[in-house]
Amino acid sequence: SLQHSTTYEIQFSGLALGYHDFEWALEPTFFKRFENEEILESDLHAKVNLEKKERLMNLIFTIEGKVKTLCDRCGDEVWTDIEAEEEIVARFSNETDLSNDDVIFLNSSEYKFDIGQFLYEFSLLAVPQKRVHDEGECDPAAEEFFDELEEDEEENEKEEKEIDDNDYIDPRWEALKKLK
Repeated sequence: SLQHSTTYEIQFSGLALGYHDFEWALEPTFFKRFENEEILESDLHAKVNLEKKERLMNLIFTIEGKVKTLCDRCGDEVWTDIEAEEEIVARFSNETDLSNDDVIFLNSSEYKFDIGQFLYEFSLLAVPQKRVHDEGECDPAAEEFFDELEEDEEENEKEEKEIDDNDYIDPRWEALKKLK
């Protein structure tokens, strides 16, 4: 069942060996908790498939849905679909100085762990670098502004091309001519 929860903990101590599914709705309050300002709203469904073994747990994270950010082009709000699948391994170990990106180590005395940070990072990684509206859906005033900018740029390029290489005199030669 989907948890509309403020805790993103998996209590693994009582789990039988084998597969277990956990699901959460990642709502705007989730991202505010991490003081994220990029994601304005979210409608995400996160699922964690946990395989518990004797000495480790394998966790597969699947995050799907949409997030609202600001459009890079016009600055208006835009919804973007995102999808992520990531995997981590949690090993039981009393060694504390071990570190690895794909493996987390849990002390054998622990009975639960908070996966909120992983859900947050994996969601953020799935948000595209470029966030823009589909063609023609940007704010009309902004569209007009960008169209004019593009026209100005094209005009400038044309003018620069018209100035032929032969017409160009290196300013250093000009300076030398004056010395005569």
